[in-house]
This record gives sequence, C-alpha cells and structure tokens, in this order.
Amino acid sequence: SYSKECFETMGEIRSVQNDWAGEEFSVVAITSEEASRIKTIVDTVGFEFIFVAGVRILPEPFGEIRKVPTTIIVDRDGKMQVFAVGVVPDEQVRAILEAIDGLE
Repeated sequence: SYSKECFETMGEIRSVQNDWAGEEFSVVAITSEEASRIKTIVDTVGFEFIFVAGVRILPEPFGEIRKVPTTIIVDRDGKMQVFAVGVVPDEQVRAILEAIDGLE
C-alpha cells in the first residue's frame, strides 16, 4: 500500500471486483504493514477488500513475497493459477478470471 504500483494494482482489482460482484469471487489483500496503517488507507481510499495485515511470510506454495505488488489468483479449488509481480492490468485480470470460470 505504500507504493504507487500497489495503489494502481488495488484500483485495477477494485474495478474487476465491481464487475464480478455477485459472483463467487473474493479479493483478499495481504500486506506486511501494520493494521492501523492499512485501516487509515482503506478508510481514506475506500477499498472494499478483505485485508490481512502484518504478514511477513505466506504459507506454501506462496512463500515469501520479495517485491510488491504481487498478484496471486487462486481458483475455486485452491489451485494457484497466476503469480505475477508488478502491476497486472484489469483487462488481463478479467481475461484470467474468465478463463478460470470457463474451466468449471
């Protein structure tokens, strides 16, 4: 949340989240930052994601995130479909989600 790229990614994902409202789709934002800082940002900007704060290392198969932002897309079965470092444009996220949804 402290970088321009993180804000850009969250904006892109918010757009996708709005388009997929009502579907079996959730956004979980995970950050190493403290909860109080994230709450301030969320209250100011209005992101409506589930935020998990204070995380340093993710469980396997994700492991340690070394660069932000990192986008991970997990399908309904819990299988990781995408692990992308850097900003992922909303058009690309939509295409990925539609492909995953089409697999069902």
